[in-house]
Amino acid sequence: MNFHFFTKGDENVASSRYRAYLLAKELKKIGHQADVFALDFRWKNKSGLLINTKLFFKYLKLFYSFDKNDVIFLQRTVYNKYFILAVLCGRFRLKNFVFDIDDAVFEHSFLKTWILAKISKTVFCGSHFVLDWAKKHNKKSFYFSNGLPLEIYFSNTKDYNIKNNPPIIGWIGSCPDHNDNLKLLKPIFERLILDGMLFKFRLIGARGDKFVYDFFKNIKGLDVEIIDNLDWKNPKNTAMEIQKFDIGLMPLAKNEWNRAKYFKTLEYMACGVVPIVSGFGENTFIVKDGENGFVANSEKEWADKIKMILSDNKTRKTVGEFARRHIAEHFSIKKRAEQLVDIIRKI
Repeated sequence: MNFHFFTKGDENVASSRYRAYLLAKELKKIGHQADVFALDFRWKNKSGLLINTKLFFKYLKLFYSFDKNDVIFLQRTVYNKYFILAVLCGRFRLKNFVFDIDDAVFEHSFLKTWILAKISKTVFCGSHFVLDWAKKHNKKSFYFSNGLPLEIYFSNTKDYNIKNNPPIIGWIGSCPDHNDNLKLLKPIFERLILDGMLFKFRLIGARGDKFVYDFFKNIKGLDVEIIDNLDWKNPKNTAMEIQKFDIGLMPLAKNEWNRAKYFKTLEYMACGVVPIVSGFGENTFIVKDGENGFVANSEKEWADKIKMILSDNKTRKTVGEFARRHIAEHFSIKKRAEQLVDIIRKI
C-alpha cells in the first residue's frame, strides 16, 4: 500500500509528529510506502489570492500524480480553504481519502471539518468525543488513538531508586495553548505549600510566554523551574525530561475543546511516571484511579492525592509500572500502523 500524509505542521507539531511522521516510518517498517507533506496553512488564508491559487494548483497537481488506489491521509488539514478545494477536486479521481482528527477542531472550524468528514472514505478519531461527533457525519468513523514509539519511552523509564530531593511535580506541553488549564494549579499548590509539603514544580514548554512566568513566579513559596523549549522533533528529548518527574500533572478546564485532550497522560505513563489527571474527557477512558494513575475532581482531591503519592514511594513505583504496562498493551505506534492498514483493507 502507498500512503501520502498531508499534515497540520512539521515534526515540531506534536499531533503531526505522532499521527503522521512516526506513523509513516512505522508503515515503512512493515512493508508499505509512505511519504509526508507538511502543510502549515494556519495563516495562509491571509497570503492573498495569487499565492493561495498557486497552492491550490500545486496540491491538485500532486493529487493527480498519485495512483488511484493510494491512500491520502489528511492529518487535521482544516485551516486553508484553498487546500480543501484541491481535496474536493482530487476526490473525483482518488477514492481513499482518510480524514484524521485528534482534537475537537469542529468546535472552531465546523464547516471545513464537516466537509472533510463528509467527502472522506473514512474518519480516524483520536478520542471518543471526536468519534461521537464524526459518526454523525460519516458512518465509517473509527477510534484511532495516538501511538508511541515504545522503545524510546521505555528506554527512559523512571528509576525509582533515584530519589529527587525535593520530589518533582511536572507538566510538559505548549504553555500558550494551556493557560486556562495551568491556572487550575495555583490553589492546589497553595494548599500543598500551606500544609508544609516540599516539592519542586518543573514546567516544560513555556515558549517565552510572559503569563506563565509571571503566574508561577507569583505563587508565594513555590519552588518552580521553567524551561522554554526542547528539540520537540526527537521524542527522546521529551521522554528524558519526563523520567525526571515523580508525578506528571494534566489539569483540564471543563470545556468542549478539552474533552479530546490526553496525550500528556500517555507520555507520563509510558515513562512509568504516575499521572494525576482531571476526571474529565478522554483521560477517564485511559486512567483507572489508583491502578495506573489517579483522577482528581476537586482542589482538595488534587492536593490529597499529590501528598499521598509523594509520601509513598512504593505506591508511586507500583502505579508507575502498571501505567507503563497499560501503554505497552494499548498505545504503541506499531499497533496504530497495523490498525491503519487493517481498516483501509476492510472498508
